[in-house]
Amino acid sequence: MRRATIIADVNEPGEAKAAEAWLAAAEGRLTHVSDQLGCGCCVLIWDIEGPDEVIATLPESLRGYSAWDPFPLPEKTGLLSRLCRFLRR
Repeated sequence: MRRATIIADVNEPGEAKAAEAWLAAAEGRLTHVSDQLGCGCCVLIWDIEGPDEVIATLPESLRGYSAWDPFPLPEKTGLLSRLCRFLRR
């Protein structure tokens, strides 16, 4: 099983819907989906766990790296990357 964190910026057009659509499509194959952990006003966050082949389908644009997810942070810039690094502290 592999862990991942989903982070969707509600101010990015279509990003929240894409995250919710991915979760709905993967629903029966995930072994863990946390409650929505973000504030909801600007960011939606879920910790998930499931088979490698399911997690591998998570779009990189929705991928947030957190303490839940043991994989190293990518070297990226931008708002979400900064948020991800902050959350990992």
